[in-house]
Amino acid sequence: MAALTLRLLTESDLTGLFPAPLLSACEDYLVAERLRRPTAAGPRLAARLEGFRSDYDVTVRLDEEGLATTCTCGRRQPCRHAAALALAWMRRRSWFTDLDVLLRPLATRAGEELVALLGRIAVEPNDRLSPLEEAAAPGPEAGLPVPPGRWLGPDETAAAVAWLAQGWDAVLAALSEGQPDEALDRLGERLESALRLAGRSRDEEGLLGRFLTASLGQLEALGRDSRLGPERRRHGLDLAVLVLAEGPADMSAAASAALAVLAGGDEALVNRARARLLARLWTSEAAGLDRPDPADDWRQGVVLEALCDLLEGSGREGEALAILGQFPRLYRATSRRVALLRRLGRLEEALQALRGGLEVAQGRTAFDLHGWSGEVLLALGRPQEAVPHLLAEYLGRGGREAASRLRAAAVAAGLWGQVAEQVDPLDLAESPPPSFDHLRDPRL
Repeated sequence: MAALTLRLLTESDLTGLFPAPLLSACEDYLVAERLRRPTAAGPRLAARLEGFRSDYDVTVRLDEEGLATTCTCGRRQPCRHAAALALAWMRRRSWFTDLDVLLRPLATRAGEELVALLGRIAVEPNDRLSPLEEAAAPGPEAGLPVPPGRWLGPDETAAAVAWLAQGWDAVLAALSEGQPDEALDRLGERLESALRLAGRSRDEEGLLGRFLTASLGQLEALGRDSRLGPERRRHGLDLAVLVLAEGPADMSAAASAALAVLAGGDEALVNRARARLLARLWTSEAAGLDRPDPADDWRQGVVLEALCDLLEGSGREGEALAILGQFPRLYRATSRRVALLRRLGRLEEALQALRGGLEVAQGRTAFDLHGWSGEVLLALGRPQEAVPHLLAEYLGRGGREAASRLRAAAVAAGLWGQVAEQVDPLDLAESPPPSFDHLRDPRL
């Protein structure tokens, strides 16, 4: 099981990290808003907490090594002050300054500027984050009515989306004047800003998501405009890749569609997207091998699907197969590879891909792969080898359809007498006729 991280932590996870009495006792600190300057930096939270008798400096760190807390209250750790900080991260994230975001614009500053900034921080009597916030370059978000580096609450998110929407006027004006290049520049600025903001807001109303969806739809439409210049087409393609690599997961289909249109079968553009998507995949793969994370595996699968769509759409199925074979750890890579091999009629290779996937598969993933293995073996005319796979699928998944498929294969192999006692008779009653063409993945 993947280690908990701050970014993926849920409130229900807190019950396994802090004793229940501490979580109950710390709620008063949130109600009274006693946290001062709560900050998130990597795996660490920090804040000044105004206690009911004194003030305390408290930190919470959560990474692959587990939970670690410190507090100047002197009590046994974890204490209720640390629990209050963690609970605030769950319920009041808009209070927090994200130091990683705040420092990012300073990475390109000259050494002299950074030394001067450190001097200001050293002599700041109260709030040492203020000099950082003032020094952070506004970039494309100049005029944005939300504080830099802060997690956004509902009101701030709504204000940010209203500001983003103002950019549509410039996009539409450029289009009406027959200037698609200018329109894409304006669209790109707001889309990049929306992506950064999406990483700082829970966006429970889905406002940022709707804006991003509309932006990607406009990006796809601009990609169909024959007047769009090659430089802007490359820029648009890079924006679509950025959304796939870093944007909200539910934006992947729209981003993939925009990517395909912007590439347009142009070999240079397809290669550009291929290089960027592969770089993201290998970065994620290295992190996943060291520290498995289901959320990042899912993201990796999304990027891989988009890359294969692009390559297959350009007639480069062989290249797509070669890339898919490099990620056997990912279920989506195995399923996509098997689907493509079956469409090409290369059943023996599809079977080998399934066997490789089964070596690392667990849970529902394994049941799917067993079912597909059984189907491939039946297509190859080898029902005796198919029966163990279909039996494994049935024992893991159950249900009338799986029972019917298993019975048909076992009868064909002359093995029904050996497996019948492992099948629930209720699953065979009025079972539908077996269909080996039915697949849970529409690509298979």
